[in-house]
Amino acid sequence: MGNRIGWVARALVGRRAWMRWAYLVVGGALFTPFFFVTLAVGQLFGPFEDERELLILQLLGWVAALPLVALVGLFPIVGVLERSAVVAMLGVPADRLTAQESWNARLRVSAWCVLHVGLGAVIAALSLATPPAAVLMLLAPWKHSQLEWLDSTYSAIGAFALLLGVAALLLLLVIAAVAGALLTRCVPFFLGISAADRAALAERRAAQLAQRNRVARELHDSVGHTLSVITIQAAAAARVLTTNPDFAEVALRAIEEAGRGALVDLDHVLGILREETASRSVPPDLSRLPELLAQVRSTGVEVVPRIADDVHQVPILVSREAYRIVQEGMTNAMRHAPGEPVTLRVETNPERLRIEILNHMRVGGSRHRSGERGLLGISERVAVLGGEMIAGAQQGQWQLQVDIPLRIMR
Repeated sequence: MGNRIGWVARALVGRRAWMRWAYLVVGGALFTPFFFVTLAVGQLFGPFEDERELLILQLLGWVAALPLVALVGLFPIVGVLERSAVVAMLGVPADRLTAQESWNARLRVSAWCVLHVGLGAVIAALSLATPPAAVLMLLAPWKHSQLEWLDSTYSAIGAFALLLGVAALLLLLVIAAVAGALLTRCVPFFLGISAADRAALAERRAAQLAQRNRVARELHDSVGHTLSVITIQAAAAARVLTTNPDFAEVALRAIEEAGRGALVDLDHVLGILREETASRSVPPDLSRLPELLAQVRSTGVEVVPRIADDVHQVPILVSREAYRIVQEGMTNAMRHAPGEPVTLRVETNPERLRIEILNHMRVGGSRHRSGERGLLGISERVAVLGGEMIAGAQQGQWQLQVDIPLRIMR
């Protein structure tokens, strides 16, 4: 029993109830200028002296002011202010409210303003009228009042005056608490995240994830390849530094060139991260395969290229992705079977582009997690282009074969 009484007391006069009441009263205060404007316009249609006519005028003014409130509610700043007030005074978590400024969201904010201000005007009017009336009823038993109407009221209601005064105050508390609770429950519908907002948020997150994956692929394919070349060249130079200084010098020069290339690739990736409209460096495509193969050969790996003469006719988007696929395939070959010869075939026809990389597998060799990440990056690129990929061991050789359709890209 005590718990129920405590719950009722908190619901009527607790901090949350007072904050909700304050939010409603603020709405009533905001309604005042709109209400006065409509009353002023209504007065132009003639004198209203009868109490009934004045009451009708006030009701019509209340109704006529709501469209003006709805119009003001369409301004984006109103949505920002309303959401801030809802968080601070109604206790609704900010992450449950939409931050969108679409027309759908603005229309919902406008409807919320009408509900907030219209209901707030009623609660504010009751809050202004009920306490004085209740106090007068509580004072009614003392007939020595100079107010004749108070004495006449007491004569009519007798001993019930005290009860009516208390009941009026309790009724005001109940109405304010119920109105505040109902208004709070309506927040998700008017100011919450809608299905369209969730879809837009999911699209943004998907775009951000795709961008992150793109950056990760670029870093892994370009910079990862260059670091593999630098590692192999540095190891070779260290082994022959005293016995064959000329070869060591060549290896160091290759490391220098590879480092410069890595800086160019890194600049391109940073351009993606900054969402620049145009990166300062142009992504490589199949026309730069000779440079890539020369870099691979500088590590001591024998490369047997069989590249079609018309690769320059491949659409530029496909050509850039194909270059990265070849680059990652070569990196995997150097990393997992260093020194073993590699065969590269690049064939084209009007329908498709085929890339095939073959290299001998060392006894006991395996594909580690770094190689798996590289193959994952290749598979993602191929999937985006609508192609197919085959990767695995074939009769003592590691085969990577990629088929990319060209007809839909032209």
